[in-house]
Amino acid sequence: MTGERKRRSSLIHIREITIADYKEMLALQELCGLHVEKLIRESRPAVARQLRFNRGLSFAAFDRARMVAVARGSFDARRGYIDRVAVHPDYRRRGLGTKVVARVEKALWATGGRYIVVSAIVETGNASSRKMFEKLGFETVPVLYMRKRPPQRSR
Repeated sequence: MTGERKRRSSLIHIREITIADYKEMLALQELCGLHVEKLIRESRPAVARQLRFNRGLSFAAFDRARMVAVARGSFDARRGYIDRVAVHPDYRRRGLGTKVVARVEKALWATGGRYIVVSAIVETGNASSRKMFEKLGFETVPVLYMRKRPPQRSR
């Protein structure tokens, strides 16, 4: 590792995210090409609820005060989920995605020990994310993911 790169990587720290990180987290996810549903799933109240119910399961890497990688976790009492992983393009290939995902995974295992399953949600065309999760020991499971949105309310 070069001296400059080593110095820069030593400035990076990982911490749990809070709702105060909301705007920066969404900006990073959008920069990384993640589909952000600001009115539904990624609304401030929805993210606040996820962070509150899943305290200690979502982490980000910061270069000084700038968020450069993020991974969110959630747990439903039997299954842990890792999703919304994003790494700033200028910080890729430094292991930051692996580090934040590993922190989320460790926190998820601590919730239920050996009787839970940890799953990662990776968008189909995201080869680099898939490769990272495979390096961490995750396996691809042929599952069709389906969803249903709430009905539109009339105004």
